[in-house]
Amino acid sequence: MENYWTSLTEAQASLLSTLVIVLAGGLGVLLSAVLFGGRVKNLEDALAKTEGELAKVLQSSSDRVDAFNAQLTEKLATVDEQFSATLDALGQLRNGVASLQDEAEKNADSLRDQLSAHWYAIASSLEEIASNPKIHGRTRARYSKIPRRTLNELHGTLLAEGQIPADKASEFKSALDLWSWHRNGKPTLTQQEVDRMKEWAIRLAPNYRPVT
Repeated sequence: MENYWTSLTEAQASLLSTLVIVLAGGLGVLLSAVLFGGRVKNLEDALAKTEGELAKVLQSSSDRVDAFNAQLTEKLATVDEQFSATLDALGQLRNGVASLQDEAEKNADSLRDQLSAHWYAIASSLEEIASNPKIHGRTRARYSKIPRRTLNELHGTLLAEGQIPADKASEFKSALDLWSWHRNGKPTLTQQEVDRMKEWAIRLAPNYRPVT
């Protein structure tokens, strides 16, 4: 046998090597098929099953996401409607408050105008007392020099010197105090106070005819 192997030519050896490789390869394929064929099939089935389950999970997740987006869109639409309605309500409320403020300011201006008209009639009556021709000229001149920023000093002087009738003295003082309190327009003026000033004006200035 040894003589046989040693007597092979190079071509014969090459051909024999190729034949051996082919036979070994075929045997390896057959052996692999026998040993691993079932396992490979099982792996392919497992992979296919896994891919199927994964596809189901992905589809379920996609359906859930779509459902969530639909719910979110619906809720956002509802919130948007509610927000718009709230803005409309706030706008109406703001307009209502502005109208009330305008009305209140107009009413306050009207009350101040009425109070001023009644007071000026009383102030004119006080000035008439100070400029009465029956009073001595020098005394009237002294009265005319009294500051008129307020009529408190003039009223006090006329009262002290008996120029104001006794039955009108307290009403002059009350009217003066009320005017001094509201002169700057800061305290809240009421209709009752305006009506009181009107009554004093009618009694202290007989020729006064109030518009209202």
